[in-house]
Amino acid sequence: MYSIEKTGYGFKLTLAGHMNAEEIGNWIKLCKEELDTQVPGFGVLLDMRKLQPLPEDALQDLRKAQWLFKTTGMVRSAIIVNSVVLKTHLTHMAKQLGIYNWERYIDASTDSDWEKTTMDWIERAVDPDTAVAVY
Repeated sequence: MYSIEKTGYGFKLTLAGHMNAEEIGNWIKLCKEELDTQVPGFGVLLDMRKLQPLPEDALQDLRKAQWLFKTTGMVRSAIIVNSVVLKTHLTHMAKQLGIYNWERYIDASTDSDWEKTTMDWIERAVDPDTAVAVY
């Protein structure tokens, strides 16, 4: 299951359940349609709290979607997960891939105010990993 919602800050995206590469591909097509009308300088919240582990081909497509958003004007994104281990893994991977400058991972299982943490990052550049604004 997936959804795309336009917001005041940009987009709220949701991926949940078991998804394969075809479903991720359909989601990306819808994202492209929405991005065609979006003005650069937007933020993205990607809620993956209920997403089951992705097969490798779907994971590769998800990485392509990250670059699609970045190259069409995304300034910051927050990925919401429900696992300390997954957050740690994704943060490490983001640093290796060079996307950590604009992407943060927030673990909703340990951050009871994850929505505020997310909005602070997306809208005000307050880094959830350091609680310092990074302009």
